[in-house]
Amino acid sequence: MNAGPDAFPLSLTQQRLLLMFYRAKDHRLTNDEITGELGIGSSTFSAEQRKFVTLGLLEKQRSRCFKSDMRIRLTMSYQMTEKGKLIGLYLERISKLLRNGELGSMESPIILDRPSIF
Repeated sequence: MNAGPDAFPLSLTQQRLLLMFYRAKDHRLTNDEITGELGIGSSTFSAEQRKFVTLGLLEKQRSRCFKSDMRIRLTMSYQMTEKGKLIGLYLERISKLLRNGELGSMESPIILDRPSIF
């Protein structure tokens, strides 16, 4: 069954989240890093991360975070799966093409050289 090109369009927030994960060290981020850097609320991120976990793009993990007063706080961290990294790679390439203005001068379609894992 072919769902068509509009089956799951990514919102700007979703694109920014995936690129943020892709660019992060070890493709891992915590709740605080995400909500702080993107400036989104925890409820917004909660809804998006559930979608990404369901799609197999992120894995949810508990982690410990040290506060400035030396207390340990339990928080959630999220890491990209191989499938998520592949989508992040494609978004990164498309962003680079758009930044460099290369899309307007292209005469043939963009070919992404890595096989699909879906």
